[in-house]
Amino acid sequence: RRSVFRSLATIVVGDGDLSHSAALARKQTSSTPALIGTVLEPMRLHRETYAGSQSNARIITEAPNSSVQYGVDVYSSCCLGPPSSVPPADNIIFNFPHIPGKANVKYNRLLISAFFKNTRQYLAPNGTLSLALLSSQMGCNARDKVEWKASWNVQSLAMEEGFYLSRVTPFKLDYNLSSYRGRDMDFRVTDSPSVYQFKK
Repeated sequence: RRSVFRSLATIVVGDGDLSHSAALARKQTSSTPALIGTVLEPMRLHRETYAGSQSNARIITEAPNSSVQYGVDVYSSCCLGPPSSVPPADNIIFNFPHIPGKANVKYNRLLISAFFKNTRQYLAPNGTLSLALLSSQMGCNARDKVEWKASWNVQSLAMEEGFYLSRVTPFKLDYNLSSYRGRDMDFRVTDSPSVYQFKK
């Protein structure tokens, strides 16, 4: 049974050095949804990996109704903990998901599939899963079979888990993109990135 929470939540998954969550935290008020910024690494490893780890975490935890959660792995069936302990999410955000290391279509598809499968239980009834992706990753604009096979087939993976694509908006960069495949390294976004929003 889910506990009674005062508000819905915005949850950011796989947030690199926590810079996106920190940017959202700067806009937090006592009346906005709870904010939970999450990263894959345990706290100690995260601080060793990212120069901005502690400062971003401090911005988040000092903001109203905001927190940081370490060691969140979307491959885990209860990646955020027992659903009853997590405020229902109005929006779960995963910006530019990518497995560490060299690009691999197969394993990135598995990552996206796990995101849809294992975060759905944390959504509020009308909640949204938001993925920031490059056009070539999404696959909607593939011009031939070669481009389609090279994409992550995201819409098909979403449908397999009972989600449909409800909205597409341009991605607006308002934070430091400093996590490149698990390393503390800036990267540039090309290829017309968009935010793809999915609902159940």
